[in-house]
Amino acid sequence: MLRPTATGLHRQAQRQVYDGPPPFGRRAVIMHRACSGPAPWHVKQKAYDTVVRLPSLHVPLFKGLLAGYHDVYGDREPTAAPAVLARLQLPADTPHLPELRSVLAEGRRNHYLSPQTWHDAVRASTD
Repeated sequence: MLRPTATGLHRQAQRQVYDGPPPFGRRAVIMHRACSGPAPWHVKQKAYDTVVRLPSLHVPLFKGLLAGYHDVYGDREPTAAPAVLARLQLPADTPHLPELRSVLAEGRRNHYLSPQTWHDAVRASTD
């Protein structure tokens, strides 16, 4: 199965914004898959900026950001990633939300470049 490109995802999200309500379930799965795969941040940025305007896709986008942080090839942009995360309307009890906020606030690009930072964030969120 081919995964959509970030540009294709951006076009889908644009249609959702401008053409009325689509079936969000399927698009949410597509968005999560597209945004959690290994691609440079700048490739995904346009899709992120569009999807962030669709509250029904905030949880899948969060999951994509989280998966990307833990991916060997993950590369979060130190200033842009926390800004995207801050714009998401997520339930307060979203698993791993405080930890992801913490590591992104510290400017960490991915788990593999500084694994101890994630462990420290998990420990801090359970204290």
